Amino acid sequence: MAETDIFNPTNWQALGFAFNPNPSYGFTRKMGANRQVQRPRFGIYPSRDVLNGGHVFSLSWLNTDITTAERISSFYHNFKAGYFTLIDQDYNGRQYVGRFMTEPEISHPANSKYTIQGVVFEEMPRARMLQYPTNFAVDGHPLFVVDDYINPLAALMQGGWVTQISPLVAATGSSSSITPAAIEAYNQTAAVGDWAATGYVGFGFQMVFRIAANLGVVHILLDNNYIVEGLDLSTGNATQLIGDTLTLTPSVGSVPAYVTLSEIAVLDAHVVKVVYAANSTGGGTGMIFPPLTYIY
Repeated sequence: MAETDIFNPTNWQALGFAFNPNPSYGFTRKMGANRQVQRPRFGIYPSRDVLNGGHVFSLSWLNTDITTAERISSFYHNFKAGYFTLIDQDYNGRQYVGRFMTEPEISHPANSKYTIQGVVFEEMPRARMLQYPTNFAVDGHPLFVVDDYINPLAALMQGGWVTQISPLVAATGSSSSITPAAIEAYNQTAAVGDWAATGYVGFGFQMVFRIAANLGVVHILLDNNYIVEGLDLSTGNATQLIGDTLTLTPSVGSVPAYVTLSEIAVLDAHVVKVVYAANSTGGGTGMIFPPLTYIY
């Protein structure tokens, strides 16, 4: 019993179900309470993600039939130590993998009618998924190199790093001022082993690396495991990809070429690290750490 057990499959009628297992409307969906905010006597309020809790649903089934009530009870008892898949059919069919955290209390308001309210479903960390969320445009959340006060967020660094407006952003005209979305971390003359890293809580992530002749070769790691080896930031080519994708977008006019790294991972706390590997064949010695977009 695992992610292959779907509580409310989309094609439940084609599967021969004599009942609709989807919860009644009115259920709540929220993200895990994993954010910690400090409130000092003076100054700004720093915050960070401190847990790897996922989404939490409070579900109800109103005046349903006995087969649905039996299914709810069965999934609660059978998956106490495991997890199953729940599909949010009204939210782009996004899948969640977790288990019922509260025992269903089944009431019997009328003949052949059963009501179950307030059943809590919670995502489980590191649970495998049949379908990972990949819609960065809808579900993506930005993690910038600096915060709104222009204080560094990617503070885990080794080497001569500075922050600057990205030439890629400046060339696209998407930002005309110093904003977090426009800023990248830049190491002009990196030494082998120089690095920058940042952490997030969620699923997959994307990073957009601009291509320039003065940039060198980097490795990219997720949780200390190599996912990209030998990414040449002067050409956009990589020596090896491990479970991810690189999409090269050619230069158009004054807009430089760039490569988009897309990685899909399970729910947990992750650290993304970019490490300088070598100078490029053209003599480029620099490296960058751009903003990161992650799904939660």
